[in-house]
Amino acid sequence: MDGRAEGLAALRLHGVRTRLTAAAAAAARDPKGIILVAVSKTQTAEAVATLARLGQRDFGENYLQEALPKIEALGDLDLIWHFIGQLQSNKIRTFLPIQYPHPLINLNPRLQSIFPNRLI
Repeated sequence: MDGRAEGLAALRLHGVRTRLTAAAAAAARDPKGIILVAVSKTQTAEAVATLARLGQRDFGENYLQEALPKIEALGDLDLIWHFIGQLQSNKIRTFLPIQYPHPLINLNPRLQSIFPNRLI
């Protein structure tokens, strides 16, 4: 990513963090207790690495086939990956070995009954 694009990414990330801090203050919450998850679907590993250089650590993916190459390519970075959205039942065997720190969101109820400790 060139310097201009990285500068734009830094400006946008700063804007999001500023709005998050203002929203937390309006809700009488500590912004340190809020996790900003940058949704990285359709973004390249290079774009994710750029945000990581700017201090962003949490990234969300909702397409397993897009997430796996990014997770592998960026494995040397200290990133936290979140899977968001629905996971198709035919992808569950691929998903289970991945160590996501947080449960899934909006998962198929049938899968939730099969894997109750991994899902919400």
